[in-house]
Amino acid sequence: MKIRSKKLNVLVFVLLGILTLSYLYPLFYMGLNSFKGKTEYYIDKFALPKSFDLSNFKVMFSQFNVLKYFLNSFLVAISVVVFVTILGVLAAYGFSKLRFRGSSGLYLAMVLTMMIPAQVTAIPMYTLLAKLGLINTRYGIVICYLATALPSAIMLLTANFRGISNELIESASIDGCNYFQKIFHVIVPLGKTAIILNAIFNFVWTWNDLFLPTIMLQKNEVKTIMVALSVLVSRYSKQPTLQLTGLLLCAVPTLIVYAFCQKYIVKGVAMGALK
Repeated sequence: MKIRSKKLNVLVFVLLGILTLSYLYPLFYMGLNSFKGKTEYYIDKFALPKSFDLSNFKVMFSQFNVLKYFLNSFLVAISVVVFVTILGVLAAYGFSKLRFRGSSGLYLAMVLTMMIPAQVTAIPMYTLLAKLGLINTRYGIVICYLATALPSAIMLLTANFRGISNELIESASIDGCNYFQKIFHVIVPLGKTAIILNAIFNFVWTWNDLFLPTIMLQKNEVKTIMVALSVLVSRYSKQPTLQLTGLLLCAVPTLIVYAFCQKYIVKGVAMGALK
């Protein structure tokens, strides 16, 4: 049994190693070729660069003005994370701990909206934002993301908040806590893992999304990095090293978020498995 268990562990380790390499390889390929010139890239795509040439990065920052698009994406992503977190926590507390007529039906209706593809709601959202004069504005795209992200956030947080003991909330009421104090002094600390996990997912999804910004943002001044990247790929179609440099730069923020928040992702996955 011990020998069989060791063989199984080795097999699992090998499979996980292969899976890890398959995920890391695109990053390695982009990083490797972003320091090459066009000629060197076509000579050997998989060789190490002869010299670490930074000309591709200089083009991205000086000519393509990538920092402007990074700022647009960052402002949109942070706004979505903040508003989705605040509204999601308040709504999830109501669905999980408050009893009112029609709460089950309202919760079911909210969950059912998650089944509607984004392509179906794009035209109505565009029409509404056009009437409000919010096309080509950060406010408009943030509203679109809120409408799309809130149902899943509320469902995740509601499932987590239901596991919090009602006795703790009653004790807070006895101690004189009002409605919002019970949320921020009891619910938020105990549901911190789920809240942070939801924030991470929303940041990564908003940063990587291409569909909604392509429709709602046509002006260069407000384009997000993913929309700008699609323009980069078409503009520099004959310069693959510039394309790979843009892709590498675009991936850096999400990698940083994961590096600093991976413990919450692990906790959140473990929490969901236990439940």
